[in-house]
Amino acid sequence: MIAVSGSTHMTFHLPVDTAAAFAFYSYMPRLIPYLPHIRLVKEHAENHLRVCYFARELTAYDINIYCDILVESDPVAYAIHVTPYAARPFVKPKAGLYAASTYGQYTSTSLFFPEGEGTRLEYSLELSANLPEPWALKLVPNPVLNSIASHITNGRIDEIAHQFIEQSAAAIPAWAAKNKITV
Repeated sequence: MIAVSGSTHMTFHLPVDTAAAFAFYSYMPRLIPYLPHIRLVKEHAENHLRVCYFARELTAYDINIYCDILVESDPVAYAIHVTPYAARPFVKPKAGLYAASTYGQYTSTSLFFPEGEGTRLEYSLELSANLPEPWALKLVPNPVLNSIASHITNGRIDEIAHQFIEQSAAAIPAWAAKNKITV
């Protein structure tokens, strides 16, 4: 198995007030399109989802990591916590010649703070899993595979977080105007 793990923590400014920012980010299905490499697989309930991290790595290996998550919003503290939440059926690890899939853990935290005429969002994201080795990588030593996987995963997590920040922050003003939320 290849140990896959990556995390990041970022702070950024949103051009809307804290209540509007919290309302926008509280509904996870709205946010998934802004998360590159993450897709919605199933909505078990409004706050219980199955998502999948998917990527083609090293131009040849298709990786899929399925994660069940629970989204909990605290409107008093302006906090949103996304935590692992087991659901059936579990995804069994499997590997092919140039592909691998498994079940993993997806966690994120969003904390909102008033700042000037907008909102400061402190955002953290973490993804981890034990991925079966694609057959084409069986001859590569595990320490080398784990090192490569760690480097790639941290790069992907940073990419996901940066694009999420850019795209969602750009979408908030239009969403607020459409929903008649003053900013």
